[in-house]
Amino acid sequence: MSYLKSLRTPGRHETTIKRQFGSRVRFEGTAPVFDKPLILMAFTNRCGSHLLADYLRQTGQLAGFGEYLNHDVVANQSAEHGYDSFPDYIAGLQARICLRGQALGLKGSYDQIAMLLRWNIGAMFRGVRVVHILREDALAQAVSLSIARQTEKWTSHQTGNGAAPTFQPKLIESILQSHEAANTMIGLLAQAAALPRMQISYEQVMHDPATYVRRLFGFCGVEAPDWVPRVPTVKKQADALNAEFAQAYRAQVLREAGINSL
Repeated sequence: MSYLKSLRTPGRHETTIKRQFGSRVRFEGTAPVFDKPLILMAFTNRCGSHLLADYLRQTGQLAGFGEYLNHDVVANQSAEHGYDSFPDYIAGLQARICLRGQALGLKGSYDQIAMLLRWNIGAMFRGVRVVHILREDALAQAVSLSIARQTEKWTSHQTGNGAAPTFQPKLIESILQSHEAANTMIGLLAQAAALPRMQISYEQVMHDPATYVRRLFGFCGVEAPDWVPRVPTVKKQADALNAEFAQAYRAQVLREAGINSL
């Protein structure tokens, strides 16, 4: 996989949004519109972004962190509110979602972050901070996504299609490689564009949300709240089947490497 080629090629969300707005996608202003930073939550699928977003919204200091950069969301909300350019759409999000002086948070994959940079959207804000959430256990993440792709149950709030997932090692391997590449490109983009980036893991958020959310606020330059974590609305989905598939993949790793079971 060529990182440079991937970064050069617009993703499907960018392509569709560009088709919607035509040339009206780039912010051409010379001064920030908002006296708050833009917080970008860089993510890959099943990395724990929903959980972290839940905790951040609980604090009352930050708002958003939905997938507002997806082309269907942009199209629907633009039609509803009459936005005729992408900068107008972003400004509308800030106005509608961020009450009481809250900072805006957006979730973005590597290609969506590249889209925002190409369109100079960060210049609308008083700086940009990248909060990069990852899974320390990459295999568990890949297994989780392999199951979700089969069941179409992406969050604990959804019922899915009722399919019984099967162990698919080739799919798991493909996801592992895709996530590694995506996380690398997130880091490269942040470094090349001189965007401050903080890495935080799903495991850290699970273990001690209060501590890591406070650190995140310090990194973002936003006043840390006096906040006690509440039970999140999203529930952990992993169960015995996830553990079974992960163990099966580890066993296959040993077989392929010619290593006797330990």
